[in-house]
Amino acid sequence: MIYPGRQKQLEILIEKLGLPKDASIKWHLVDLALTHASASAKANYEQLEFVGDAVVRLAASELLFEIYPDCAVGEFAAIRSILVSDRILAKIADSYGFDRYLIVSSSAPDVRISSPLARSSLSAPSGGNSQRSRPPKLQSCPPGVDSRQI
Repeated sequence: MIYPGRQKQLEILIEKLGLPKDASIKWHLVDLALTHASASAKANYEQLEFVGDAVVRLAASELLFEIYPDCAVGEFAAIRSILVSDRILAKIADSYGFDRYLIVSSSAPDVRISSPLARSSLSAPSGGNSQRSRPPKLQSCPPGVDSRQI
């Protein structure tokens, strides 16, 4: 059970993320995805992290393949590794203010968002597919993209 105040916080976050109001959302999983291990040893985002990491990599792979269908696999891997890096995901999390929604024990020393799943709760289990906007397709690999330079 999620307390009404927490439910309202999560609804605000989901709205910020651009999900439709009628989206089928498993609120207990969104709450769990934003619960740090310092707040609960058993009910925290660590159990979802494995799946979340895979979802983020899959979404990045799909997007890259759609945008740059002629890129070599090595190029995809290099670009994807940057897109799903801790640094980039932390920037995304910061842009949505995820720190405000993360449940952390008051005794935890200056905990920042450290889990790829917590950082990218854009992919938190919602129980349905969400629409995301995509940049226009390009016909080839971007000029000058070289995995050795990334």
